[in-house]
Amino acid sequence: MANTNIDHAFTARGKTGNSYEPTYAGALSFMRRKYTKDVKGADAVVWGIPFDAAVTNRPGARFGPQAIRRASAIFDNDPQYPFSREFFDHLAVVDYGDCLLDTGNHQKTPGIIEREAAKILKSGAFLLSLGGDHFVTYPLLKAHAAVHGPLAFVQFDAHQDSCDDGPGGIGHGSFVLEAVREGLIDVARSMMPGSVGEYYWGGMFSTAFFIDPVERLSMVFMTQLSPSMLYPIRRELKTMIYSALT
Repeated sequence: MANTNIDHAFTARGKTGNSYEPTYAGALSFMRRKYTKDVKGADAVVWGIPFDAAVTNRPGARFGPQAIRRASAIFDNDPQYPFSREFFDHLAVVDYGDCLLDTGNHQKTPGIIEREAAKILKSGAFLLSLGGDHFVTYPLLKAHAAVHGPLAFVQFDAHQDSCDDGPGGIGHGSFVLEAVREGLIDVARSMMPGSVGEYYWGGMFSTAFFIDPVERLSMVFMTQLSPSMLYPIRRELKTMIYSALT
């Protein structure tokens, strides 16, 4: 047996290198990365936020971080398509575990998420967060904007998430509106492909965001999509992302 090690998430000595354990066995960290709270020297930190108390229909997104980790096990030791290279030979990536939330007081949730995210970002590492319902995006945007300023925002979603839950509201469908109101998102460099169509809200129809200045955010509706449109959308996204990074 070539591989003599298992449970790489706990037995790994460093933050780089691949795991070669069976997909069906071993500790399930994200892509078998080392579980640690020590982010010193890490290029990227993976962090779970198991929260779904903001949903208005079916709960269950709190199990998202676990499910993503389990699904990721199949990708742990293969050269990643289409790059054909071993990322973890070059990138130091750790699994930070999950955010500890007060399940009895959801009003504390945004502050808890924002503070912990800020702590991770202070290390200089890239933060990849696993949700969780959409509300968790709001405190994450606050933590990132505090470091980088107004953010270029790309969201693939059937919904616009621009409902108005009011100040301090905890809702999965309002974080974009709140983020724009607070200047966390740069609408001129942001895009939301995938909306399913018109909304009726507050007595008016809208094919975009109905509350200024969110309405300036670029929208691409599902009813507009066709195979011939995918390439222009991809080009526009690449241009926007490149612009955001330069």
